[in-house]
Parts: sequence; structure tokens; C-alpha cells
Amino acid sequence: MIQASVIIPSRNRKEYVLDLLSDLRNQTFQDFETIVVDQSDRYYFLTDCKYIQDTEVGPNRARKIGIENASADIIMFLDDDIRVNSDYIEQLVRPILNKETVVTAGSICDAQGNYKKTPVNPYYNKDLFVYALFKNPNSPYHRHTLAFPYGCSAILKSVYNEIGGTDLYFDPHSSGDDYDVAFRLLIHGYTIKYIPEAKIMHLKAENGGRRGVFSKNGVSSLHYNLCYSIYKNFGIAPFREYKLVWMYHILRSRKFSLYTLKYLYRILRLKPQMFPAQV
Repeated sequence: MIQASVIIPSRNRKEYVLDLLSDLRNQTFQDFETIVVDQSDRYYFLTDCKYIQDTEVGPNRARKIGIENASADIIMFLDDDIRVNSDYIEQLVRPILNKETVVTAGSICDAQGNYKKTPVNPYYNKDLFVYALFKNPNSPYHRHTLAFPYGCSAILKSVYNEIGGTDLYFDPHSSGDDYDVAFRLLIHGYTIKYIPEAKIMHLKAENGGRRGVFSKNGVSSLHYNLCYSIYKNFGIAPFREYKLVWMYHILRSRKFSLYTLKYLYRILRLKPQMFPAQV
């Protein structure tokens, strides 16, 4: 019986995907299926997985297609430029099968498997407050977390659908989409179990994926999408606060130019009406 469906959105990274499929064939836990949604300019034509070709571009669209074709109750998401250890799937799936949690997250490591050990205290984090609160731990210590790293996670499909499923607004670039899922899990009362032994080794491919996909309205896709997600999930007041904090961090960098002023002007004019009507 298939216990988990592993969904891999991919674009123009065939060699990376072949290496990842090799890792998946050697897992200690074998009750899973692998679904590759291929959005490449030249298709891969894979045969050793559930292989789906898609003519459009966007990781969330690919994840949605993968979920629609998934047979298992647990869905897992992987990026296409990573490697995983032989116990990766078991580490993330076992706590869900044992009913310890409904969602798990692993650690995003460097190519050698070293933990990044990002700070977890928001008061000592140099990033914006959303990063500090919802950033993946990426450390060797077990804990519950608010972070949901899309490319390193497992979740009950019923829970994923309950919180609203995949939001295609984030495509084609997809920056910040994992923060949106984390917000929705928090609102629905779910905590995420962080499993440090479930490592992905991020290879940081120079091409493919969302490389070459441009941002919305000439501003940072990540911050723009976070503004959308904050307004969508928490309303107007946090949206305004985040937008002002974003501008403050730009001013604080002291890198002023005509482009910076235009950039700040676009952020200042960013209003909820610019987002989709369903928000």
C-alpha cells in the first residue's frame, strides 16, 4: 500500500532530477510513489516514476497537478536540485503515520549536509520579523516550529486541503509561498514537527527552476508576495506594518540611487486592491 506521494516540480534540471530519483530508489522506507511534474523547455521523458508533462511554468501549479495525481494520504514536496539521504522519507513520514503530528519539516543543508544553524530568536535576527518567526530552524535540534519549507516537508493531504491547498497566485516565481502555508497552518491551529535528521542537501543549481522568472511590478517577488500573504491571512494592519518595515530596511541599507527611490515609491503605492479579489 502506498503511504506517501513524493511530488517534484521541475524545470530544465534533468540531470539533477535523475540523481534525486536515484536517491529515492534507495530509501529505507519504500511505501511511496514519486511524481515528477516536468515544465521544461525540453521534456525529460522519464519512465521510472509517475511522470507528467506541463506546458505552463510555476512550482505551485506543478504541486497542484502532482496532488491531483497523488494516490497516498501523505504528500511530500521536494525541490529538483537537491540530494537526500537513504532515511529521508522515513524520517518525515514515520511521525505522521504514528499520529504524533500531521505535518513535518526537515532541514535544508548545504551541499555537504552541514546545518545552516540560522538564528531562532526574532529579537536577535537581522531579518524582517516574518523571517525571524517563520524561518526554518536548519539546526541539529528537535523542536516544533512555525516554518513550512515547501521543498523539505510532509503533510496529510486532508490537512493541506483543509487549510486551502495550493495558491497559484505565487506563480510563476513562487517566492514566499512556503510562508503562506505556514501562516495558514498557524491559523488553523497546527504545529509543525521539525526533524533535523531529515536533511536535504541543496545543490543551488545555477540554471532552471525559477531562474530567469521575473518579479511582479519591479519589486522583490519575496517581499511583494509576503505582503499579499500577510494581508490575505491577517488583514490590513499587519500588511501596513510589514510594508513599512520593508521600506525601513531598504532605507537602513543606505544604498541610495534613483532606482532605490523608484523602488520605495512602488512599495509605498502597494495596496490590497492590487491583489486578487479572492483575498
